[in-house]
Amino acid sequence: MVVLADILGFKERMKEAHDKGNQQEQLKWLNERLVEAHREIDDPSRAKWKMKTFSDNVIVGYQYLGLWNGTFEFLQACYNICHFQLELAVHGLFIRGGIGVGSIHIGDTLIFGYILEELDKADKREKNPHPRVILLESAMNHVNTHSEIDADGLLTAILWEDAGDKFINYLYPLQARGDSDRAEMLLNHKREIESNLKKYRDDGSIYNKYQWAANYHDRFCRESRIYSDNAYMISR
Repeated sequence: MVVLADILGFKERMKEAHDKGNQQEQLKWLNERLVEAHREIDDPSRAKWKMKTFSDNVIVGYQYLGLWNGTFEFLQACYNICHFQLELAVHGLFIRGGIGVGSIHIGDTLIFGYILEELDKADKREKNPHPRVILLESAMNHVNTHSEIDADGLLTAILWEDAGDKFINYLYPLQARGDSDRAEMLLNHKREIESNLKKYRDDGSIYNKYQWAANYHDRFCRESRIYSDNAYMISR
């Protein structure tokens, strides 16, 4: 199970940091956020995730061990990517990309594998312009081949549908958090989206990305029934 994603606004963030002369501090902050997000998914009792970053791209891979025909690992991978994406989003790092199933080598100096071609397609803005991680064809084939995966209620909660694509419902793990923790994280998510909506109000292509994030946020609040209070909804 492999995810390739890019970080929205990374290049602009780095340019602003360069202009202000604090590029080192910004890179240090970004590295800390990625390390913390990786820590959220790196369970030593299971196969380890490997993570690499290059420019504004992040790639993470989870080894297939053949448990229950891959059902367990696929479910675990999707759930862990929720945590990874959530940890970044509440700090204002929204990612866009895809998750696929296939062979890949992720070494210290080299990454290669045919699945990278499929993953690269998800990085095309016309295919997936929004800040979401979608299931690619190889991942959907895995779901369709193993009926027990599609029937799993937990997976249904993790995967949502939008415009014909299934995507990772990364706010889902909030429901397992304590009251104060999940409230704080959801409010941080709300504030980051509102800040970007205000910042990019005159730039339609970027504004639409955060408009999608706002719609997703509000949909989650409504459907979870935990956060239906207007205080959690996005102000536009």
